[in-house]
Amino acid sequence: ELSDLTACTVKEKRNALGLVLNRMLEDVTKLLGLNKTNADLKPISIFVKWDNSTTVNIAANNELVVSRKSAGLISRHTALKMLNPNWTDKEIEAELERIDGDTDNTNPDVLFNAV
Repeated sequence: ELSDLTACTVKEKRNALGLVLNRMLEDVTKLLGLNKTNADLKPISIFVKWDNSTTVNIAANNELVVSRKSAGLISRHTALKMLNPNWTDKEIEAELERIDGDTDNTNPDVLFNAV
């Protein structure tokens, strides 16, 4: 787990590098003619999106999610998204359906010992 200072530094470097990389990718798509629209080709937008899961203070994030959910300030969907920022809405909905399908989702023995 990264310290807050290290996480901040990583984010700053990613932002700076992302600007340069995204400009380069835009130039490459122009050079290859991928940014034009015609009957056979849709325009392509390529950009760098960093995975933030490596810079999140996991313990602090978990505590924040639990406190907000317990206070009724966020939905289960939002809580799962905060805990799994790289999941798509489809993956979150599938997980919510699995949670709803558990016969007793309040008893850890049932959750972890189920076959």
